[in-house]
Amino acid sequence: MTLLKHIITCLYYLFIPRSYSQLGEDLVILNHLEWLGKNIKSPGFYVDIGAFHPLDGSNTYKLYRNGSSGVVIDVGSQKKFLFKLFRSRDTFIDAAVVPDTFSEKHILFNIDGYGSKTDSVAGYGGGEIQTTSVQKTQKVKALQISELMEFSFSSKYAKDASWSVINIDIEGLDEEVIKSINFDNYPFDVVCLEVFPHDIWDKVNEYLSSSVNSMMIEAGYSLQSVCGPTLIYLRKKSDHKQ
Repeated sequence: MTLLKHIITCLYYLFIPRSYSQLGEDLVILNHLEWLGKNIKSPGFYVDIGAFHPLDGSNTYKLYRNGSSGVVIDVGSQKKFLFKLFRSRDTFIDAAVVPDTFSEKHILFNIDGYGSKTDSVAGYGGGEIQTTSVQKTQKVKALQISELMEFSFSSKYAKDASWSVINIDIEGLDEEVIKSINFDNYPFDVVCLEVFPHDIWDKVNEYLSSSVNSMMIEAGYSLQSVCGPTLIYLRKKSDHKQ
């Protein structure tokens, strides 16, 4: 490689981020897809629940930049505007994703303006409604996870996709939502879950002994990476290279 090419490479790394995720999760996802034998240069499809921002801290934006598309879900018209502006190939759904056990059409949601990473459904399961000093509680559309799965897998993105990824980051409802997903009907190659441990110094053991991990094992997945609070699972039945 000539000196000029090295200079161009340096400039590329200076101005083009290698990762858009908070802790490099997008690079780990791509690495795991390759290990499964998937062609990451071919369009895949993703479902991003609690997408929050089209670029900043996104686990799916790098997949989008590589030519893939999918369904992204979060609450707020401002988020919808940004996603339409910067990720026009994706379908944005303005709703709060809920477990199938929740049958109401709307749910209370804590949010302020554009929103933040602390946005969450309010009082689900009879719990107390708690907000920060700047958040307001408002009624938003509730979308059952099974409805979302059916819509996503019948979408144009899923047809002929080389691989599939689901990213779930919804405060307080992650476990309940996972329980409602039939992974036999919706066999994502990679599943990313954000789960905060009670003890950060013993988080790996905590994750391995958690009910979430037991559910994922039962569904045919194996925990392969931990990036901060993000657990990355691979589907064992995928046709991967040995």
